[in-house]
Amino acid sequence: MTTDNSKQEHLGELSRDFAVFLPAISNFYNTFISKQRVTEGKHIPTERIPQGFENGVEGLNFINPDKGMFTYPTALYSAGHACLNMDQVNDRDSMCVNRDRKFSTIVGDSGGYQIGKGVIKFDWKDFEGNKANKVRSDILNWLELTSDWAMTLGRTHMGGRRPKQSKDRTYKFPRHIRRNNIQQQILPKEQTGTDKTFECATRR
Repeated sequence: MTTDNSKQEHLGELSRDFAVFLPAISNFYNTFISKQRVTEGKHIPTERIPQGFENGVEGLNFINPDKGMFTYPTALYSAGHACLNMDQVNDRDSMCVNRDRKFSTIVGDSGGYQIGKGVIKFDWKDFEGNKANKVRSDILNWLELTSDWAMTLGRTHMGGRRPKQSKDRTYKFPRHIRRNNIQQQILPKEQTGTDKTFECATRR
């Protein structure tokens, strides 16, 4: 809660023993906070920042327990919005990568929906080939770097329910189940153990 000598509002203290709420961090939100960090405040001009933002744009970083105008200790961030290039991710996703991990917990979403929509390019015709495995590896590396908990990479049912919206032109339900099983077998072989994973059921 807000204290007498602070303008901060710690929203996590209002949570009780219910299901944990995970505000989803958008690409836009993460990018502005991260760029302002790595450019040392030059990305957004001072005159564009409202008065009362004592910590500038960083005041909107709710997983920063020291500078956030309001704070909340849990969040969701998706590989579908993230930088999967390990040489660039520390700057591009600084909000999520360079954070106080004793205060915050991030659940990483593997981006299966964005793969289905074609935002993340995937080789559907060669499902176990080098290009497809490169995408899996990039996502796994990003999840282990960024998140504390991560959803395993699963394929949505979009190809069956909304075939015109899906980039997967090879969709058949038995094949869909078989391919999801393949991906669940790949994960334990490649995982280094720096985060925890769980499977996520979907109705898409």
